[in-house]
Amino acid sequence: MDVLSDDLASIYQRLTTTISKEEFAARVRQKVEDMSGLCDEKTAALLVAHELGIDTVVQIAQIDAQTELSHLLASSRVSRRHESSPATAM
Repeated sequence: MDVLSDDLASIYQRLTTTISKEEFAARVRQKVEDMSGLCDEKTAALLVAHELGIDTVVQIAQIDAQTELSHLLASSRVSRRHESSPATAM
């Protein structure tokens, strides 16, 4: 993943001051591996971005015919995990 795909590059654009492109690519590869291939690179990139504090939740208004199911599932998982964290339970 020397050159980021358009999807990954657009996600990385929001992280340029936070992480190097090489480290981002390595974390994306690791995330795909950690999930045993159950997510694609774009979904893994969104999860990495979220872990680094970038809001990656898809709003209903943003969903269209091109929105991938894996993207929606990743966003849903992130939202549910965030809602159930002890800090937000109050």
